[in-house]
Amino acid sequence: MMAIIIELQKYRAIGTVEECREAMERQKMKKPKREIRGRDLKIGNVTFRAGTTVYLCHSCKKGITGSDDYCRWCGQAIDWSE
Repeated sequence: MMAIIIELQKYRAIGTVEECREAMERQKMKKPKREIRGRDLKIGNVTFRAGTTVYLCHSCKKGITGSDDYCRWCGQAIDWSE
């Protein structure tokens, strides 16, 4: 019985089943959303002016750049292929 309790504690340290599923889902590459901004958008130290095309993460909808393989905000894998 004690061995089962110790094993459960190890799994809980990793995270819940739901957290593990969510992490696995974020590893599936998803295309970003392309958007032409109607107003200024600041991503990090860069400000994109109104009318600029920007890309948003499929999952969290926050701004990402073309050099991001993963969303810096939520960890979603990004698929930049055509």
